[in-house]
Amino acid sequence: MAQGNNQDINVLYFDGVKIFMANGLPSDKMIATTKDNLHFGTGLMADSQEVRILDMADLDGSQNVRVVMRFTAGVQYGISEDIVTYGIA
Repeated sequence: MAQGNNQDINVLYFDGVKIFMANGLPSDKMIATTKDNLHFGTGLMADSQEVRILDMADLDGSQNVRVVMRFTAGVQYGISEDIVTYGIA
């Protein structure tokens, strides 16, 4: 029965392009673009951004280090003309 573009029950393809679920995206919205057009974006200049390293040796004698990071992040895109959307105005 493995005919057409869907050759695996666990992986969904549309015209040879792998489709995957983006957690957090509403069920009535879709976005299509290449991986190369998407980038991780973060704010670096705001007062709410913080990176701290805590040496635990003084507190409990261990050789552990804890890292605290507070920042904003989101997905950024490079070329808007290379993105196709559905349900997004």
